[in-house]
Amino acid sequence: MNNNPREPARSITAITTQFEIFPEVSGHTFKAIADFSELDDRFRPGPKWTGRALRLSKSHLVFQSRRMCHRDRTIAAAIHRIDSDPVPLVGTVSQCVYSSDGMYAAVLEFIARPDSPEFHAWLAGVAKSLAKAA
Repeated sequence: MNNNPREPARSITAITTQFEIFPEVSGHTFKAIADFSELDDRFRPGPKWTGRALRLSKSHLVFQSRRMCHRDRTIAAAIHRIDSDPVPLVGTVSQCVYSSDGMYAAVLEFIARPDSPEFHAWLAGVAKSLAKAA
């Protein structure tokens, strides 16, 4: 508990910087917009939503979005890039917490990308929607 009256009180739900979110997960600052989709057990994507990538390492991606992700669920991420197709990443959710202002922060532990036609169609759909927006 903060007993200093000159410092603002901090609660567990008021995480303000990306380094306060999962400090035990190493990685480099990585600011990018991404589309996410939960994959079922046959690696078929569900509805997509948008979020922000915050930190990236060889084995993890820390991201923030308005949607809560349950542990051990498989998530596909399509990282938006300027003048290029999105980069697909797939992982399982190892942690998810409420960060602030209706946003949740989650950690993806990377797994091998699926080679299913539904996954490739989802990725092509994301690329097409990004091309339309540009």
